[in-house]
Parts: sequence; C-alpha cells; structure tokens
Amino acid sequence: GITDSAAGGTALSCGYKTYNEYIGRDKDMNDIKSLTELSFDIGKSAAVMSTENQKGATPAAFSAHADSRNSSSAILESQLDAMLKYGTIIDCGFDYYTDKYMRNVIEKGITDTLAEVSANENGFFLMYEEAHIDKHCHDNDIDKTFLALIRFNQAIGRFMEFAFYNPDTFILITADHETGGLLPGEDGKLSYNDDYHTLADVPVFAYGYGAELFNGITVENIQIAHTIASLMGRDDFGDQSTYQSLTKAK
Repeated sequence: GITDSAAGGTALSCGYKTYNEYIGRDKDMNDIKSLTELSFDIGKSAAVMSTENQKGATPAAFSAHADSRNSSSAILESQLDAMLKYGTIIDCGFDYYTDKYMRNVIEKGITDTLAEVSANENGFFLMYEEAHIDKHCHDNDIDKTFLALIRFNQAIGRFMEFAFYNPDTFILITADHETGGLLPGEDGKLSYNDDYHTLADVPVFAYGYGAELFNGITVENIQIAHTIASLMGRDDFGDQSTYQSLTKAK
C-alpha cells in the first residue's frame, strides 16, 4: 500500500517498515529505537525540528512512540520523556513565509540549535522537516507549495553552510513520500494529478562525509536509517532481517 507520514517517518527514523499511523513502533506495536535515541546511547546530542507543530507525524516519528499519529496526548507524553531522559531538543512550529520571519525565526532557530548540539564533542544527529510542501500538495495549491520549497531551500542553505565549515558533517535530504503526483504539462507548467500520496519514488540527495554511499543508486527508506546509524559506528540498527534480504536481492 501507499505509506503515510507516520509509517514513512518511522522507516526513516527507526529502520523498520510498519503500518500507517504507527509512531516509532513496528508492525507488532513494539517500541523501536530511533536515531535520536541511538544518538543518546553513543554519547551524541540530538534535535528534532519541523515547520509543523511537534505532534506532527514526522517530528513525532523521530521523538516519540505511540499507537497512532492522532494520539496527541500520548505523543506529547512520549516526547517529554525523550527530553527528560535523552536530552532531545524538540523545536517545532515555524510556519512563516515572510523574509523577516525566515531570518529572525527559522534561520535563527536553526543556527541556535546547531550551536547547541554541535557543542557536544561526540557529535550530533538533527532532523529538520519542511512539513508544508506535503500539506500544500494535498490542497493542490502550487503557489503555496512553491513558497514552502523556497523556505526549505533557505533552511538547506543554512545546513550546507554549517557543513562547509564542519567537513565531518553528513547531510541527507529526502522525503517520506510524494504527494499530489506533480507532472509537467504540455505548456511546461507543473500540474497535480492527485490530492494524496503516490507511489512515485522521491529523490535522495547526500553531501559530505559518507555521501558516496548514495551515489546514483535506488534505496529503500529503511536503508537510509541503517546507513546513518552505520556512519555513527552502529551496524546493528533497525530491522536486520530486512536489510539482509535487500542486500541479497541486489
């Protein structure tokens, strides 16, 4: 079937395929370790940022465990536990589009969070989401989708600047799914063909230390989590039986 953001986010954060709506849980509803929790285990800092509020499916998948993406109270309780137990930084709700807010709120937020997590000499893991590309594609609103893409591009620029000055940094940019079936028409303009998620592949861009692992190949979403964990020095992260079957298939 077609994934939702909860299952897609869990695949990227925990390295397990799971059912739609599950947050940080496998198909049998067991809690599974996320990259943010793994970071704590090995002495690194971790942060979760999103332009959506922290109860959103993607930030929740990287910072909580819950039966459903709609269980707001369970997600918030789990996130509080993560902040108290792991020291996870959760900074969300940046839904602004003006240049003023981009400079003073979003870019400052990224800069401040990077400064805090990078102070850890053991390194850090940070997940940043531009949530509203998906939301505006659901509404088939091309103008707002474009604004969200500009905003995401500005955020990426800040992270790339950090990586330039810190060459041991690895950056990966992708999506948990495609939304809207955007295709160019005969006039060259993009148009929507759906108002929900589709089965289209999404791009994966990688930069910095370890980026060559994603050079021109097609990967499963859970392999992204496995690779990031491997760069942290842990090859035992995520669903090992699925990784092995994928390796044999290739």
